[in-house]
Amino acid sequence: MGEYERSKQFCHLVLRDLPEGHELIAVQGHLALIEYELGHFHEAKSICEQSLMIHSKLDHDNNEKTISRPLGHLHSNLGMILSELGDYKGAIFHYLQAISIDEVVLSKDHADLAVSFNNLGMAYADLGNFKEALYWLEKRALKLQLSKLPENHPDLATTYSNIGETYCENGNYRKARENHERVLAIQKVALSPLHPTTAVTFNNLGVMCEKMGDYDAALDYHQQALQVLLHSRGLDHMEFAATYNNMAAVFDWRGHFDEALCHYNKALEYLLTSLGTDNHPSVACSYNNIGMVHFQRENYNKALEYFEKTQKIEETLLEKNHSSLATTYNNLGMVFAAVGRLADAMEYHRRALTIRRRALSKNHPELASSYDNMGVVYYKQGHYKTAVDFHQKALSIQKKALANNHPSTATTKQHLGDVYFRLGNYRAALKLYKDALNMAQNCLPASHPSIEKYNVKLRQAKAKLTKK
Repeated sequence: MGEYERSKQFCHLVLRDLPEGHELIAVQGHLALIEYELGHFHEAKSICEQSLMIHSKLDHDNNEKTISRPLGHLHSNLGMILSELGDYKGAIFHYLQAISIDEVVLSKDHADLAVSFNNLGMAYADLGNFKEALYWLEKRALKLQLSKLPENHPDLATTYSNIGETYCENGNYRKARENHERVLAIQKVALSPLHPTTAVTFNNLGVMCEKMGDYDAALDYHQQALQVLLHSRGLDHMEFAATYNNMAAVFDWRGHFDEALCHYNKALEYLLTSLGTDNHPSVACSYNNIGMVHFQRENYNKALEYFEKTQKIEETLLEKNHSSLATTYNNLGMVFAAVGRLADAMEYHRRALTIRRRALSKNHPELASSYDNMGVVYYKQGHYKTAVDFHQKALSIQKKALANNHPSTATTKQHLGDVYFRLGNYRAALKLYKDALNMAQNCLPASHPSIEKYNVKLRQAKAKLTKK
């Protein structure tokens, strides 16, 4: 039994002996957070809503309207749960309720309000409204904290981290990295060198470097995170899982699939140990990652098995328009395209694109991924003009959002080259294959399978031009 399950049992024992009142609401709040950590978001939501009903009933019975910090916390917790369910508008409503309560109970310029501003900003980021998100994070939370706190206060690090995450979600990886570097600078002053929190920052910086195509730096940051965790007291299984997952992603990008699979499986082991269940979004994400390695090794049946596991968990736990589902649908679409089930592939890519268009900015790299993958399906269906249009849409986004030499851009150029090759425009295909190869050689190790693939395609295009 995991630690959360034991805490859950204890809460249920306490609740049996408590009368309906504010103490019961407090214990229910703790139970809701446990269900949240276990990934039981619907159960957590139900508990919070029940607590709000009890609070309302107590106010009615006492003929008064009670406003208190615990009530603010309750709204804040419900907002957090709804965010995980993908109900970002509902989350925003409850975060605003929490803010309105805290502004009365505390004051409008109390430093603790920055926590609610942070939560609200992240909900807007989840909704894809990055302008509003950055308003609450930079103009409200950060501005308030800078006026109230010393420059190296840990709460400032939290806000910079959230700002960095928001820029990352919007595809602005350079700004994201800048903010995570600010976090690390604060932590170096405010915390001990091996404080567990620094592991989170090292991991975040590693992710930024990975997304920008700087894989050596990414792996170095993740290894620093692992060293911090190994020297920390006690085992934070969730952070170990995140670190191994991030290291696996770097090995994956570099084409070291055996090492990637080994690290993804370690991450999964830590998750299952911590959670005590496989019915959790983080486990679904792990299955998705393992499936992607099998996909890249062309083990499509195994990849499909893991993607379908992911789909089953996410469709049970998350709202139908959650961005994680878009990733899973995208991956299912790629498998179906690879095995020739083109109608199924297009259906899943359209589902992914629909969600991403609603949730993300118009220049987000994940939108480029959807356009590129749909272009591949159109190519396989013989709709070459449409395929060209979709690959060019993807390239337009990637040019704005990604580093100059990024493997995703190289892949899209190769796909577009394939279309021109099929159309007999070998000169255009040759140029695109050269671009793809040059990009790959600048960001991937020489042994990466993509480099050999681009070389083969380059030779094929040259051979066609020689025959002409």
